[in-house]
Amino acid sequence: MTLAGLARGGSRPLLVIALVLVVGGALSPAPAQPPKAGVTAEEREAAKREGQAVYYTARTTTTANTIAHEASKALGIKVNVVRLASTLIFNRAVQEFEAGINAADVIDTSVVDHFITMKKKGMLQPFVPTNIAKYAKPDYYDPEHYWHSSQIGLGAINYNTQLVKDPPKTWKELTDPKYRDKLVQGHVKASGTSLLIDYWLVKLYGWDYFKALQKNNIMTHQSCDQTNILASGERQVLMCDHQITVPAAARHLPIETVFPQDGVIAQVGGMGILKKAPHPNAAKVLADWITSPEGQQVYVDGGLLSPLNDPKLKYPSKYPHPSTLKILVADPADVGRMLPELREKFGEIFGG
Repeated sequence: MTLAGLARGGSRPLLVIALVLVVGGALSPAPAQPPKAGVTAEEREAAKREGQAVYYTARTTTTANTIAHEASKALGIKVNVVRLASTLIFNRAVQEFEAGINAADVIDTSVVDHFITMKKKGMLQPFVPTNIAKYAKPDYYDPEHYWHSSQIGLGAINYNTQLVKDPPKTWKELTDPKYRDKLVQGHVKASGTSLLIDYWLVKLYGWDYFKALQKNNIMTHQSCDQTNILASGERQVLMCDHQITVPAAARHLPIETVFPQDGVIAQVGGMGILKKAPHPNAAKVLADWITSPEGQQVYVDGGLLSPLNDPKLKYPSKYPHPSTLKILVADPADVGRMLPELREKFGEIFGG
């Protein structure tokens, strides 16, 4: 019934209630709007006064240190790096939050589900980067801007070029007995890269795939970045991602990447600002620089894809362009649903 109909019927109590509801609705506060994009001049000056930002990251040590060096130079602050595997750096941030310790300003991991969890816990604050319009897909950031993708890793196969003359072309080939005692991987409970690789391999081939890897006596470490083990020849083939080959090349190590034909596994990694960041303005300028073309080029140079669609970004000509690869992108909600099973069954097979 309309409000006019209520009045004609003489239903004054109902009319009063209806009017209260209408007026109450009119006076209700509007939904919270996201902050304006970018960083103000005042915030930049305040960041310089704060002097530093603490950057929790799962990037390779070389890439993380390059980000810190270039950002410090560009922003006029000191960027201090704390580098661990994705799950370890996430667990540290959660434990500190629950203990009331506010040590980190910006956190950057390879697992979007970490940021979904941190948002639910109230650990993050919203921030809209200057370059938000350049993001290639809305899937690459939180609609309320509590996190944004900082990079997209390429889960792939790495190998020692001196010891492996005919490298595997697919993930499936790693189950061949000829790779017995030659394989190394990260642990799903510690490595975000390994988590997403294992998620997809279970989707593609089921748990029998990992039982076959166990028969091949695969070595398992916390982090999948076992460059030295690969370079020394202790193991010859590594299940990790493309980004480890860049620092390896800088050290003149004999390591290259195969982009598997049965799927290159996209690791959409997030970046967010902690709600109680001890250096809030420095945190904003660092997050804004990370998502700029200049910051993203450091990630690209480190062997990662950028979530930005920007012609300024230059990808290495040595490898296939990302557009030519079969890239598998996971649904974060499905990864979160499968996470208990992944941890339990992986632990049963490989321990830990």
